[in-house]
Amino acid sequence: MDLEKKHGISRKKLLAVGLTAVTFFSTTAIMNQKSVDASTVNNVAVADATANGSVQLYNSVTDDGFKMAYRGLANGTAWKIGKAVKGIDGETYLQVSTNEFANANQMDLADETSEQNISNGVLHTNGQTNLYIDPVADGHLETTRMLGSSTDWFTDIKVVVNGETFYRVSTHEYVKASDIALTKASAFSDKTYTKNGPDYENETPESNGNSSDNTSEDTNQGASTDTPTDSDEDQGNNSTDSAVRRADIIIKAISEDGTKLANDKVVSDQEVGKNYVANAPIINGYTADKDSKTVNVSKKGSTVTFTYTKKTTAASVDTSAVADEIIKLVNEYRTQNGLKALNIDSNLSAGSKARVNTEASKVNASGNIDDANHDEFNAQTQPDLQRYVGTSMAENLVVTNGSTTDEVAQSALNLWKESPDHNAIMLDESLTDTGVAVKQLDNGQFVAIQDFGGNNQTDVTWNSDQFNSIQLLLINLA
Repeated sequence: MDLEKKHGISRKKLLAVGLTAVTFFSTTAIMNQKSVDASTVNNVAVADATANGSVQLYNSVTDDGFKMAYRGLANGTAWKIGKAVKGIDGETYLQVSTNEFANANQMDLADETSEQNISNGVLHTNGQTNLYIDPVADGHLETTRMLGSSTDWFTDIKVVVNGETFYRVSTHEYVKASDIALTKASAFSDKTYTKNGPDYENETPESNGNSSDNTSEDTNQGASTDTPTDSDEDQGNNSTDSAVRRADIIIKAISEDGTKLANDKVVSDQEVGKNYVANAPIINGYTADKDSKTVNVSKKGSTVTFTYTKKTTAASVDTSAVADEIIKLVNEYRTQNGLKALNIDSNLSAGSKARVNTEASKVNASGNIDDANHDEFNAQTQPDLQRYVGTSMAENLVVTNGSTTDEVAQSALNLWKESPDHNAIMLDESLTDTGVAVKQLDNGQFVAIQDFGGNNQTDVTWNSDQFNSIQLLLINLA
């Protein structure tokens, strides 16, 4: 069935409510939060409209009456869920009132664990924001750095862990949704569930107690979305609860704009309740968001979606010119703040060049920009830096993007200025000398390292405690 022609709805609009859908809402048509019984954990879902502010509702999703409703759910509000159903478009919907349904990709169940890809995502920090390491696998607090207050960061993945939402800002670092505002996102993939995903039912939905009128009556009779019903069992045999259930896994490959890149792969006869590791299909000319994903097999079957980005040829940029431009910009910044310009020192220049080659090699070998660090600098083992004669040293490091000399240099400066610790190094009055080097990575990004030294102090002996480094920056904010 052609949903776009018949119902005026495209699949993209079902996944991410855009301006077209929002225009259907009036100020009185957004459903506000009702009283929710928190004890029925799996019957509660929070509306998560990402950058839009409200989740579009739909009527009659299981038959030809499929259409947009004239209201939505206010973002961040919790709702009782009657059941999950499979719509005629193949999407899973959660019932929030008698004949109103929200797409499961925009609703976070209170006990689910899932992952969802984001295209062109940007978030804004509400204040100094904590970072968390891989919330699904670990989730411990990063204690050495934070995101600055009122700063903007790219994000490409959203994860929900036992109902709590996080957004990724670097390879292994995430922020809590409660600490930020998602200000931009062009598209969202289907969710991949590893725990407590919605199991849809093919029967006619019943009322769940979220009344579609303005009454406050609450008569929710809906069952937990992962509790088997009589309709799930074979009524014509003598099977018991101990019988092993099996279902299929569907593996999808799509581009960032939702275009299908390959035929779906079906992995049959997988045991329900077990985890299945799906490997990303190889698509020539494209790179998958992950090499593999793990999904918990649902009794109705599970879907794993890999989102691919088209490989591009990295722009050719003169990295020596970028290094010269960084020195120029940093010195202009210092003089604007009443400080002397830094002198170019041969040992610091040679040291920064050796350092940037070391860090770039590590990143190219692992493919992980988090592997760029200050370990060698902190250990004071780089020979050229050891030859520098001074009373203090420091280092700034950044991994950033750009397609021209000016873009890369300006991005590096902006990132350092927006980080209080990096900024303090650039404006340290005791530092008098510098050396800068830049290296392009295999992935097209750039590593820039600026080493600093101070030798204008008299009657001061070398203090190893002043041989300090600052945490590196990994995300381009431009």
